[in-house]
Amino acid sequence: MSPAGESAPQQRATRLLLLGCVLAGYLALAAGGLLAPGLAVVAANGSVLAAALGLGLPLEGRSLTVRKTVSFVLIAAVGLAGAVQASGLPLVSLGPAIALVLSGMLVAQGLVQQTGRDLLVGLALAAFMLVLAAGLAPGPAIAIPVVVGWVLGCATLLRIDRVRQVETADAVATTSGGAATSRQRPWGPQRLVRPLAVTAVGGLVAFLLLPQAGALQWRSSLLGGATPALGPAYSRDVAYYVGGALDLRVRGALPDDPVLTVPADSPRLWQGLVLSTYAGGAWTVGADSAPTLARTAPQTYTVGSRPGRSQLDAGSGQTEAERNDQAEPQAAFAGLLVAPGQVRQVRTADRLVAMDGDGLQLQPDRGTAAPYEVRSIPVRAVSSVTGPTSGPDPAAATWTELPASVTTRTRTLGRELVAAAPDRVAAVAAVETYLRDHATYALDSPLPRPGVDPVDDFLFNSRSGFCEHFAAAEVILLRSAGIPARLVTGFAGGEPGPAGTRTFLASDAHAWVQVFVPGHGWLSSDPTAGATLATTGSWWTPATDLLLRTFGSAGGRIALAALLLGVTGLAWAVAAVLRVRRRPRVAGAGSAAEPFAAFGRLERTLDRLGTPRAGSETVAELARRLRPEPGAAEAFRVVERALYGAAPVRADAAGRAAAELDRLSDALVAAAAARHGSGAAADR
Repeated sequence: MSPAGESAPQQRATRLLLLGCVLAGYLALAAGGLLAPGLAVVAANGSVLAAALGLGLPLEGRSLTVRKTVSFVLIAAVGLAGAVQASGLPLVSLGPAIALVLSGMLVAQGLVQQTGRDLLVGLALAAFMLVLAAGLAPGPAIAIPVVVGWVLGCATLLRIDRVRQVETADAVATTSGGAATSRQRPWGPQRLVRPLAVTAVGGLVAFLLLPQAGALQWRSSLLGGATPALGPAYSRDVAYYVGGALDLRVRGALPDDPVLTVPADSPRLWQGLVLSTYAGGAWTVGADSAPTLARTAPQTYTVGSRPGRSQLDAGSGQTEAERNDQAEPQAAFAGLLVAPGQVRQVRTADRLVAMDGDGLQLQPDRGTAAPYEVRSIPVRAVSSVTGPTSGPDPAAATWTELPASVTTRTRTLGRELVAAAPDRVAAVAAVETYLRDHATYALDSPLPRPGVDPVDDFLFNSRSGFCEHFAAAEVILLRSAGIPARLVTGFAGGEPGPAGTRTFLASDAHAWVQVFVPGHGWLSSDPTAGATLATTGSWWTPATDLLLRTFGSAGGRIALAALLLGVTGLAWAVAAVLRVRRRPRVAGAGSAAEPFAAFGRLERTLDRLGTPRAGSETVAELARRLRPEPGAAEAFRVVERALYGAAPVRADAAGRAAAELDRLSDALVAAAAARHGSGAAADR
């Protein structure tokens, strides 16, 4: 059955919404790497063509046969292609094959959509496509198409409900011999405001309340391999600085969640990992760089260098006195042990595991890690060195190695900056001064263009970044001049606490530099300290910074969700009050009787005139027989709405309909009298 009555325009509007949802799904699959871009374009064009055919050609006769044939052939083709693609793959690696089959099924199903039920099937396939993308390839690339597709899908669902109501009304009207009548306001963009608002608010609340999965080591098995090692900008949390990799293209503010409580008089910098390798715009720990562990007593571990590594490569090379510090992990502690310097001994009730990057990880049996006591050799600052700086450098090339992606102008700048320095300390000071004079600190610094080395972009283009950009630039510049340097991650500063303690927050996560100074060992250099804050001049910058920091905290996200629900509820209440005040008066039981009473008077008039309403004659058929003026014709439609409509008839419409029907009765009597008078005169 082709759409009849009012269902045709309803279907057109719903098809367009569904098409938008489907296109968003194709984009999400392509952005997530589940569907090749070329196939996504082909599928999108196919869906647009199917929608155009559905809007322009009736689905009946030969057209229906052709489209069904094409649909069946297409389903068979994509099924075969999906089977070929999935052959030989394990069950958990079928994501791209599923995406291919699903895309083909959507195009095929779009060719034969006829009824509201067909539209509902198409919406289910589109929703499956969005869920597939969100579940198998989460990340910033798919965020916008998934959110847009979900909003359009919810709006489509509401429109499908309307289509099915109208189809039911059309069927009733056709069965009774009448025509489908409109019982609601005409559809328009304004009708989407409420469903879009509801779905958008619901999606934001769900996103805020659902746990934010860590993306640093995330792997999608259904993609058939690992995703990029580092996650989206909003995953820049405390785990980002203890995960063994720093991507200089990641942006975002850090939350203020408590991580670790340490003595107030302990050194400012507590280090966790040494990152030695720079490639592809990211720093990573070196291979085979884990320390050795020996359990020398219950709950006591002695830490040493990996066999085969010289003291210059692995240790601090310093003669500073060892110190003991008590550390108490807090809620946001990510497992990586941090200390003021090179760790010598650890006392902890948890299991201790060595990691590459001279790292140590606490692995509790359950819950938060237990407090630990760490004995370490503090790392001094390069600026504290006095006296001669002579002696050999570490033999390992790791500490001066540069990838081919480092540009010539970056290497030249590094050599020029230290060329006039009389010693290693002066060389480090020259690089620190240059960075502080030529770059500003900003969490929202611009992203480098694809293919551009982030350090080169920081030094010569944006001249803006945060701690890892300053630290990475210093390491690269020093290595360009042949000076051993490495990047270190951990925590800096902290907030004062009770009883001689201070607490590192997630926002205190930090990256800095260690430079090898002959005769003194690996010493710290923090180019970010003293850097000038970027001034954008935008009045909203503090507000956006606060929002980003709040979003990064679990408690902050809950507060944001509660605030969003509260504001939405208040807006809804205000809108409801205004809607009630502006709502036109609707006919009640007494007012609804007016057009019925007038219609009854019309029927009695017809009986007196000898042209009674037949028992099987519908209201619409009576109107066509009497051929009334436009006002009376509308009155008949009001009677139909009062009889069959889901919405009540407005009081003003009921009154006008009753008056028009009474005028029609009078006109019929007058016409009959005139005919009778004409006939009497002719008889005389």
